[in-house]
Amino acid sequence: MQKLLKALEPREEEEVQMTPEDLAEAERRAKEYSRRKMAEHRAWQRDLTTKLRLKEAAIAALPPELQAAAREPDYTPFPPNRQMFTDTPPIEGFGEASKTQQQTGRRSIGTKKR
Repeated sequence: MQKLLKALEPREEEEVQMTPEDLAEAERRAKEYSRRKMAEHRAWQRDLTTKLRLKEAAIAALPPELQAAAREPDYTPFPPNRQMFTDTPPIEGFGEASKTQQQTGRRSIGTKKR
């Protein structure tokens, strides 16, 4: 129990002594980091603003009767059984048999062909 109480006691921190040169270097690094982070943030904002402007331009290009429907948000959830293949690039012709089976309504069960 004593070890636990000792571990929970706050320890005294040693004061770090930095030379004026070290302080100036740390300040320079902090400012450079801040500049880079702000540049990243501004690039992200610029990208988002561009996307919003393009979206509005696309909606404005629609006929007036479709513009109101295009401005309505779509909250339809994605299908829970949707597959997203990301391990390999798309393989030509893969899944063609399953598409024809879906269209004809046939299901193959097991390894024997019907």
